[in-house]
Amino acid sequence: MLKNINIISIVIISFLVVSCGYKKIARDQSLFHFQNISITGGDRISYLLTDQINLISSKDATDKYDVTIALEANKRIKIINKKGRVTRYTLDINANLSLKNNNNNKIISKTFSQNSDFDVSSIHSETINNENVITKIIIQQLGDEILNFITFSYKN
Repeated sequence: MLKNINIISIVIISFLVVSCGYKKIARDQSLFHFQNISITGGDRISYLLTDQINLISSKDATDKYDVTIALEANKRIKIINKKGRVTRYTLDINANLSLKNNNNNKIISKTFSQNSDFDVSSIHSETINNENVITKIIIQQLGDEILNFITFSYKN
């Protein structure tokens, strides 16, 4: 009896795994190959954004692009307490994208902007860590916006 249950379980599990219907969600994104990616701005945030953009680049793609992005980060005071100490900052990151199609020399430009707040901690290293975490989140959001823009502009 236990042997039959094990056999039936294995058959059902293998059937579910084989017929799960897995497909690559962003299959249209493999239509791009970014020959040159030039990002100016902070080295760390440029590196993070370059990695994110390279994820959709495929050497087999028919359309070849040059990507130029100018990043500008601005940290400004948002909240000051009664003692005159800063308790919260706002970090703004702007990205000016220029996308050149090397096949027909068509250039598309767009500006993206994201911002977020982070708290000032009593320990300076925690404040720096808060800023780094927010920077990574903003770069992830900017990268998603840029990749969506590239995908939609290709379809149009």
